[in-house]
Amino acid sequence: MEYRIILTKNKKGRKILYKCRTNETAINKFNEFIKDNKVFFPRKYVNYKKIVPVKYELLLIKERTPEDKNRMVKNEYGKLVEEKSKNKKWVIINRVPYQIEETFWVYGHNHLKDRFDIKRLIKEILLKDIRKQKFTMQIIVVHNKIIFQSGEDMEIIFCKNKKDAIRLHDALFKTANTTRIDKLLFLGVAGEKMISELYIKIQRKTGWNMKRVRRPSTRH
Repeated sequence: MEYRIILTKNKKGRKILYKCRTNETAINKFNEFIKDNKVFFPRKYVNYKKIVPVKYELLLIKERTPEDKNRMVKNEYGKLVEEKSKNKKWVIINRVPYQIEETFWVYGHNHLKDRFDIKRLIKEILLKDIRKQKFTMQIIVVHNKIIFQSGEDMEIIFCKNKKDAIRLHDALFKTANTTRIDKLLFLGVAGEKMISELYIKIQRKTGWNMKRVRRPSTRH
């Protein structure tokens, strides 16, 4: 008899994380995955031809025997319903929410092979020059982008959409507020006048046409 631990994305099977032959081993490994799932900035959106919300879950399943019955769980309305696996060969033993660390494309880096998680953003961009005496940095949301601006230097971080950019801005603000760093100026969402000015700076830095600069979301 085989047991599997599966990661799903929006209710669809995504990846088999573990296989074994005993119930005890399967449960112990499942609990280990849950315990180790420590994420600083969880992914909330993915690209399915368009940007959509995402929900990851960790499933513990086993090969069905004649004695196995589907477990009863509460649906979104609080009513007990039978939980059925899409593949009748398997029965679900447990299902829990799971989180995946979000990563970001920073302009100038490969958008697939050299992505930044929030810890790397903090270390290599937000706090990189914090010890310099006259250093200050502005952090501004421009639609799906976060602009890190210090003097003539500018870094562009691309998020899936505006909601994600605001969420990242607020997470970075909490980090700076906790460590009492007063050289970082968090300006929130840019107003129309500032957006126009920043669009021009983004265009100069990237060489993109204005249509691409103005895109409010990104696949990456």
